[in-house]
Amino acid sequence: MNRKKIKLCFFSPMAYPLFKKTNGNHGGAEVDLYLISTEIAKNDRYSVSLLVGDYGQEPLELIENVRLIKLKYESMKTEKSLIRKILKRLYLVTVLVKYRFDLYFLEAMSEHLGYIVFIGKMLGNGKVIYRTASDLDYEYLEYLHGFERSLFGFAIQHTDILISQHVGQKERWENKLKMRSIVVENGFRITSSNIACKEYFLWVGRADKLKRPDLFLDIAMKLPGKKFVMIIPGENPLSERIRTRAIGMDNVIYSSGISFFDIQDYYNGAKCLINTSQFEGFPNTFIQAFLGKTPVLSFLVNPGNIIDDFNLGLCCRDDIDQAIDFINNLDDQVIMKLGENAFRYVNERHDIRQKVSLYTEMIDTLVGEK
Repeated sequence: MNRKKIKLCFFSPMAYPLFKKTNGNHGGAEVDLYLISTEIAKNDRYSVSLLVGDYGQEPLELIENVRLIKLKYESMKTEKSLIRKILKRLYLVTVLVKYRFDLYFLEAMSEHLGYIVFIGKMLGNGKVIYRTASDLDYEYLEYLHGFERSLFGFAIQHTDILISQHVGQKERWENKLKMRSIVVENGFRITSSNIACKEYFLWVGRADKLKRPDLFLDIAMKLPGKKFVMIIPGENPLSERIRTRAIGMDNVIYSSGISFFDIQDYYNGAKCLINTSQFEGFPNTFIQAFLGKTPVLSFLVNPGNIIDDFNLGLCCRDDIDQAIDFINNLDDQVIMKLGENAFRYVNERHDIRQKVSLYTEMIDTLVGEK
């Protein structure tokens, strides 16, 4: 007898450009859910849907065997209209009622999380897997008030499986909210590339004050004889200011138009990826650097202490002088040694196929036979 497919719902409004192979202002959470959903969709045991924002596309599209459901009124612009916010919530509820998914797979704290979990549970005890996106996820509750705070608290408490990206996140959930989680590292499609010459120091990320892009330009100013490349998707006031500053520097190349599917060549050609963020989860930029046999220089972010434990570069702990010394001492031999460590690490620990095998085991356990 044929088994009924398990109906999975992923929610990621800004992931749509990844499916269309176009530029978009997406981050690590969107990349994670794109990779996880498309990999699971290869298994005909599951019917995979992903709720995306309104980019003017058709209401329904099937791409890479994932059904993309457009959330009407879910604009990528900041909404100030109360009426539009209400319409957005109502349309989301309408979609959830219509499809009645068996399991919701969510990542990144948002205003929608509480509504999705509450409606999903009310419609027939839909199961929930929440994957932590940032080391600050557990603090999101402090920014909410009234009804949305209560709804969000309900969502977190009724998550069936909570996933952490690394041990540090797991410890924070336990210490702050007394919640237990399972560590599953980010998964990626592992490919080996022909690495040619490495020419520059790379920074990749959204223009966000917590990512401190100015610090990268400060380093470039102190090292006028070295070449730096900065890639920031999308536009906002901070990116405009950073772009203006960068184009005034002779040793910095600034770009905003590189899609996720074209960017790996930039990692491959980098001597080092520089991360200046105050907080992250497990940056996908680290994984992409490691795939390109490129070491990482991080100012603060060091998930699970991997940079030290696996000799993948340096975490300078906000010591800019130590960072500059590291850059100056990166000769071809050092880059090759650290790069080989990096590729070995990512190949052994971040294969998307291995991670999805863990997720499907969780899904089958939660939902059971259909």
